[in-house]
Amino acid sequence: MRYEKEAALKVVADMKSYEEKILSTTQSMYDSARSSGWKDSKHSDFCKTLSSVIQDIKSGAYCIRDYGAHLSQKIKELE
Repeated sequence: MRYEKEAALKVVADMKSYEEKILSTTQSMYDSARSSGWKDSKHSDFCKTLSSVIQDIKSGAYCIRDYGAHLSQKIKELE
């Protein structure tokens, strides 16, 4: 299979965009969780589950960032 440079650069750019969106969205969720707008008997359980899910997503985003950096380096080596 053969890849074009511009397509490869687009993949890297999209990976960076994905990481940034995940991290900014999770920060927004943490900020909104501090509000008093939603407090019922299941709130604590939900927050624990959400925290676990967010951590998994952020770990994935960090992996995407690392993969993107690796691909960027490989693209530079091909120039």
